[in-house]
Amino acid sequence: MQIAPDKKLSGGNMKLQNEIINEYKKKFPNDKLKDISARTGLNITRIFRIFNGATLKINEYEIFCQVINQIKKTNQEPEQHYQNLNVISQAMEKLPPKILQQTINQLSYYLTIQQLKELK
Repeated sequence: MQIAPDKKLSGGNMKLQNEIINEYKKKFPNDKLKDISARTGLNITRIFRIFNGATLKINEYEIFCQVINQIKKTNQEPEQHYQNLNVISQAMEKLPPKILQQTINQLSYYLTIQQLKELK
């Protein structure tokens, strides 16, 4: 059975909604509606409704889960994680191709070393 992405969580699943929203608030306690909208890609009006009791759609629930799981994977503070992503994004837009390729090569090198360490 396939569930359409715009289906809503309802009934007993409201517990899931409350859990994910509470977890988001713990991870990002200072986020304003605008920040939440930027992180999730959801409309600011929709964020307002969700945080005031509107039922989450399944795809919205998945988006919140993805944002939270990204933070768990990085072992960084949420703000630091998003600052790093912002720097990477700006570098990709503004740095000359030669410098960008050198940076990518260095990151690849360090990634390979880390992966080898994890194999031990």
